[in-house]
Amino acid sequence: MTNQETVSQKDSLEELSPNGAIPAPVPDHLRAPNGVGQNVHDINLALTALLLEAEAGYRWINRPLPDADAAKLTFSRLLVHAQRVDVLVRDLLANKSSDG
Repeated sequence: MTNQETVSQKDSLEELSPNGAIPAPVPDHLRAPNGVGQNVHDINLALTALLLEAEAGYRWINRPLPDADAAKLTFSRLLVHAQRVDVLVRDLLANKSSDG
């Protein structure tokens, strides 16, 4: 079986990694529950990650001896999650407008 055939048979939720390797299947706890669209579930996951990073950054800053480097790293990850939410919402809106 060729790599291309393997790619076409993989689960639609999976994506190729930058090096072309096929990742492990998406665990069940990361799949959308029945009755919830995958796009809505993906937004919820990204928002959850964003909130966790915001809480962590707040804790790094509010320690008796704040750790600015750890807070910077945490806030940089927060920005990545915020950008992911933006992309997901834009995709959702684009799909919605093209449907109707």
